[in-house]
Amino acid sequence: MTTQRDNTPSRGERDERLTRLLERLAQAIETNPERDEPSSTTSAPNGGRPVDHWLPPIPLSDRQTLPTFPIRALPEWLGQWVEAEAVETQTPPDMAAMLALATLATGGARRLRVRARHGWIEPTNLYVAIVLPPGNRKSAVFRHATLPLGHFERRKAMDHQPQIEESRAAIRLAEQQLQQAEHDAKHATPAEAAAMARAARRAAQRLRTLQEEAPVVPRLLSGDITQEALARLLKEQDECMAVMDSEGIGPIALMLGRYTNDSSRLDLFLRGHPGDSYLCDRLGRDPLRLHFPRITLAITCQPTVLRQLTSHREARGLGLLARILFVVPQSTLGERIARPPAMSSEVRAAYSRNVDSLLRLPAGDHHGTHLLTLSAAADQLLERYQLRIEQRLGEGRDLCHMADWASKLCGAAVRIAGLLHAAENLQAPWAHEVALPTMKRAVTIAEHLLSHARHVFDVMLSVPETDDAYRVLRWIHRKRLIAFSRRQAFNSLRRNFTSPQALAPALKLLQERGWIRTQPPTTASSRGRPPGPSYEVHPLLYADEDAEPEAGQVHATSNTQPDSHG
Repeated sequence: MTTQRDNTPSRGERDERLTRLLERLAQAIETNPERDEPSSTTSAPNGGRPVDHWLPPIPLSDRQTLPTFPIRALPEWLGQWVEAEAVETQTPPDMAAMLALATLATGGARRLRVRARHGWIEPTNLYVAIVLPPGNRKSAVFRHATLPLGHFERRKAMDHQPQIEESRAAIRLAEQQLQQAEHDAKHATPAEAAAMARAARRAAQRLRTLQEEAPVVPRLLSGDITQEALARLLKEQDECMAVMDSEGIGPIALMLGRYTNDSSRLDLFLRGHPGDSYLCDRLGRDPLRLHFPRITLAITCQPTVLRQLTSHREARGLGLLARILFVVPQSTLGERIARPPAMSSEVRAAYSRNVDSLLRLPAGDHHGTHLLTLSAAADQLLERYQLRIEQRLGEGRDLCHMADWASKLCGAAVRIAGLLHAAENLQAPWAHEVALPTMKRAVTIAEHLLSHARHVFDVMLSVPETDDAYRVLRWIHRKRLIAFSRRQAFNSLRRNFTSPQALAPALKLLQERGWIRTQPPTTASSRGRPPGPSYEVHPLLYADEDAEPEAGQVHATSNTQPDSHG
């Protein structure tokens, strides 16, 4: 039998109350990460039934307005560029800020790693995804942010052009000599055959040596590229490359298998984030081995493009999504001015000059990188932040549904701290420890990214059970239920669900978020099938009610038959 509360307000009023309650809970949980310590017995609001061993429920989605990027956490010259770029292009500052960090990561990953503590070393490459609908000038901001990278590539290509042309000429000559030696060996007399064969082998060896030692055009950037081509570029470019695309279509298409149906298409991106070794055996050719690959990924994309990736089971299951730092800026469409002030030449020049300085850092000892270290105070702050995040990952806590992403957040904070430190010490970042203020600013940015990631995982990645869970929650709130069975829920919502089993994912999600919990099973009758599951409702679902029902409970008069569907 299902218990029901007195129902006086209208259906529309109750739906509005539920929406307000969910928004308030989302804000409270966001601002109070220490909220989820269980209490023994706490009285419900307005004299209702006690909140007995209930943890505060986790909102089904983070639907409040997302915060704007904390520009003050950036070094002064970088923050000035981000603000000016946002004004000039009339775009949200999050886009310029994250693309600027990805640009720093493109240079930093070539030369810098960060040792958080013994046994924990992070490279400084980042995976970044900025999600905005069409018409938000993503291409313009992308072009401005990465302009110093393109200039660096062109200058390096011009500097190496004489050596490259000389090497190509030598290779062409060696190819002709090999062809001639093979021709001579083929038509040699028996007496000359051995000598001609040795000459052909020497010509082949010389050609192979020239090809292996040939200088390559320096590259920092790639876009729409196959996995094998990306691996080859990494091999040529000191195992460090940036994959950047202003629409995100090329990299996402590669990950989803435009060129192959093999799930290994994600392997290089999975290994290129932490710098794990990569080996590719190629038919008829020497295997391609990478010892410390570092990929920086930066894409600006529309929500529909992101959903192509996020809806892919392997992308989540293998951990690719857990490596990406998402931002979902507030669109400025409808609020832009026609003639915004242009960025000052000083701010633009400082951005270009400082990014170039980072790209020109000399090679270090280990895979060409230098090791940055944290000060004792910075290490203590990082440890406290680790503990705070760890406490939120457990079952029933607010980050448990995105623990794969949140468990990598502290590592992202370390990488960002290394980049901020390098941006403030452009000549020799390794000569100084990463200080406490720098780590504080990195944690501030990490917390900002966490709020956006929660939106992505709660809303943009929402599967049908999220909407179904909202539907069930609205029904519970409208009926003022304090307990119900799955059969009753199905009978009331049969227009939305084909069977009681179809309700299972939504009910499971409500359980995981703490809105309901299963009731202990009742003693089954010896005749008939055992009853199906029944649930208790969290008392805080009615925290916004003006008055609680009286002690006498009203029982439902319909849908009380046992749920015989397991």
